[in-house]
Amino acid sequence: MKYRTRTVQVPGVHVVDGIPAPVIRTEQVQEPIPPRDWDATALRAVTTLVVLLTLISVAWSTASIAHLLGAGPIGYLAATVFDAAWITALGMTYLVRHRPDRRSTVDRLGWTLVAVTVTAIGVEGWQTGGAATACAGAAVSLIAKGLWWALGRATRPSLSDLDSQWLAARLSALAAQRAAVAMQRQVVREQARLGEFAAGTRPAGPTPALDPGPTRPDPRPGGGVDPGPEVEPAPAPQQATVAPATESTPAPRPAGRPALHAVPDQVDPARLAQARAIVAELRAEGIEPSTEQIRKRMRIKRDRVRVLWLAIQAEEAAEQTRTA
Repeated sequence: MKYRTRTVQVPGVHVVDGIPAPVIRTEQVQEPIPPRDWDATALRAVTTLVVLLTLISVAWSTASIAHLLGAGPIGYLAATVFDAAWITALGMTYLVRHRPDRRSTVDRLGWTLVAVTVTAIGVEGWQTGGAATACAGAAVSLIAKGLWWALGRATRPSLSDLDSQWLAARLSALAAQRAAVAMQRQVVREQARLGEFAAGTRPAGPTPALDPGPTRPDPRPGGGVDPGPEVEPAPAPQQATVAPATESTPAPRPAGRPALHAVPDQVDPARLAQARAIVAELRAEGIEPSTEQIRKRMRIKRDRVRVLWLAIQAEEAAEQTRTA
């Protein structure tokens, strides 16, 4: 057996002064030379020769049929259809090489196309040189097709009956999977189109909400729902409101602004506690509390200060009523 020398790079470790470092070593190795595959060499040579002869056949048949048609450049384009057709059928034969039923159909089509080409070349040869020219010219395409048919028969694998059945079943299962994938892809496309169509036909405004059923009636005036029989609420304890002596008469409320009252939902507990502390400071300093005095120290809007001051006055009045 013959050997050949080949240079390879092997990773390793090199140590200098006790410190290792990764390196790549270059080494020469001997490896056996595999024997030449003469079968593969012969197949490449035969295939190359057949392709070369086919190209010559295509050139000859194209020129002959174009001369028969006599239409100039357009005639040459039309003449290429004859050879291109049976070469296409030749490619189909390779694709269905493992399916005997389909291969027979493609083979019949290929031979039919070759017969049409041979007939056209024979007619052109009969017109130009007689029977000998017609037969010789027609045999060119017939030889090229015959070589491809023989090459396919020589390289086609031979399978037993059981192997053929197993292969057919396997190919059928794979074909079923491919069909399912293709159908699933089509369904996904259709669903996407339906989604786009639904999005395009949806109204631009807000989608009306569905009626959730009977709801609680709105007792406010103009609520749009009959509030039913009104239930008189329990009377709230009366609170006397005492206006401060130094409080000036407030300016008339502008039109459109709602009146403010010292009700719990309008009073912030933290603000109210701060206002109580400021009122106590003012009284300790001998200053009569008022809306303006409280606003200066809290630095908030006058309307909010008025609400807080009214709430404090209401608390003081209630306290005085309880202690009286």
